[in-house]
Amino acid sequence: MWAKRLTRGSQITLIFVLTILLGACSTAQVDKQAHQAYYDDYEQVLYRFNREIDTSLLLRKQAIEFFRQEQLEGDAQYFSAKDISQIQRTVEAYIQNRQMLIEDVAYRYRNLINGVELQLSADQPTAIISIEPNEANGFRNNALAINPHDETGRRYIKVIRMGLAAALTLYDNFVIAIMPYERNGPWRRKINYDNLDNQMIIENISANFRDLDNYRDTLRVVEFNDRLRQWEQRNPSAAIVQDSDNQYFDLLIEGSYTNTRIKQITLWDQLAYRTQRFRRMVRDIVFDLSHSSMNFASKVFGNTLGLIASREGYLKNLPAQHKAKINNALKPGDILLEKTPFRYTDRFIPGHWGHVAIWVGTKQQLQKLGVWDQLPELYTEAQRRYGYEGPSFQSQIEAGHSIVEALRSGVQMSTLEHFLNIDDLAVLRDKRASKRALKRYLVKTFKQIGKEYDFNFDVETDTKIVCSELAFIVYEDYEWTVEETFGRYTISPDHIAEKTGEREPFEPVMLYHDGKLVRNNLLGNFQRLMKGEYRAVQMDLEAVR
Repeated sequence: MWAKRLTRGSQITLIFVLTILLGACSTAQVDKQAHQAYYDDYEQVLYRFNREIDTSLLLRKQAIEFFRQEQLEGDAQYFSAKDISQIQRTVEAYIQNRQMLIEDVAYRYRNLINGVELQLSADQPTAIISIEPNEANGFRNNALAINPHDETGRRYIKVIRMGLAAALTLYDNFVIAIMPYERNGPWRRKINYDNLDNQMIIENISANFRDLDNYRDTLRVVEFNDRLRQWEQRNPSAAIVQDSDNQYFDLLIEGSYTNTRIKQITLWDQLAYRTQRFRRMVRDIVFDLSHSSMNFASKVFGNTLGLIASREGYLKNLPAQHKAKINNALKPGDILLEKTPFRYTDRFIPGHWGHVAIWVGTKQQLQKLGVWDQLPELYTEAQRRYGYEGPSFQSQIEAGHSIVEALRSGVQMSTLEHFLNIDDLAVLRDKRASKRALKRYLVKTFKQIGKEYDFNFDVETDTKIVCSELAFIVYEDYEWTVEETFGRYTISPDHIAEKTGEREPFEPVMLYHDGKLVRNNLLGNFQRLMKGEYRAVQMDLEAVR
């Protein structure tokens, strides 16, 4: 919710310098050597950026929930000791998050552009060009002409968009998570003056929001990005359009509420910040940015992370006969765990396993269990409750879609072929389930299809679920481990895996690691993977032929 104390000059420089690129130079050519230095550790910067954007969204959610909770209890003039502790924890977490977004992303690129006009030019190499001086806009006599066709231009575009995404996130954070506290006098004074390490937090961040230089700089880059988007729509096959990092930054920008609103807020509105009209307009924005828009921003983040992958999974290219063996060995109700270390999403999931799904079986298996004839009714229910538009459940089963999983696009049915774009696979089977219980679990599984993905990762929600919640909900007879994170309870794939063991209800019946079959000691090797003891597992691997 809040940020570290900074001088006014450093605030103006830091928050939105990230959105502007290259300092004015006297030559017409970009300094290639200096330019390259900004990309030597690009992947590491991108990794930190991903992590901090995710943390920022979670802190935003916590701030919203705390404000609403206090409103429900009445506008008390004091905070309880528990409230104060929560505020202190959130303040410290937000300071670290905001500082890293600024310093690791924004400040890093501050010297790339300063006082130069941004131009889009597909007819000449990316270069600094001379223009007519325009002191009113802060441009002296240089412009950066960016060609999206050349490598240097594509790099500039990605850095501009990374910076703009971070800047818009900070703007959104203020409007959503800080302004409600700023507008509440007793709360604002308590937070500003009763924090020994970080006094005047809200005042400092509010000054940044009102600063006209920040507003102009951000608007300038938003307008440049709009021109770039129009160019991309006319050139869909261009390399920059196909670049997954570019797609990631672009979707984060498009998912920002401020990206649209900043073009509607006039310079006069900025000057009249303290007037009744502007306060009323901002209040409307705050109400607009409710929990649903928070979830939308997280959804954009989650969807775009899924675009970034360094390679394909080792199991994707298994021989057809071996995939058939896996298919034949699976039984209805089996829990599937997978690992995809080549995807960015995997880096943000605690533990070894990264995804959970449930195998519902074939037509013959479902007929034997007495579930097949219930599928039409379950399908109609999914259409009515969740607006599900996929094919009927029976037709999907007959087409080989026997896996139910919660993906970023929602809970759906998938084929084994689609699922196996992974490196590691574990198949867990309930040792205790009777036929009657198994039938109930399968019906419960089908009832999840059509639900939205829960980008807030909250197990206490009902209409939206995350992948690991699928097993949590379906196997409701068992006590699952959950973890409190940022004010809500979550369950990870490794929490599901913890129910596997000699004294636990599940056992591993199939295991692959790094694309190879684990030929013996399945439980022991499964537990080694959970502990990260990968070298020990290597001894029991068998190449798949």
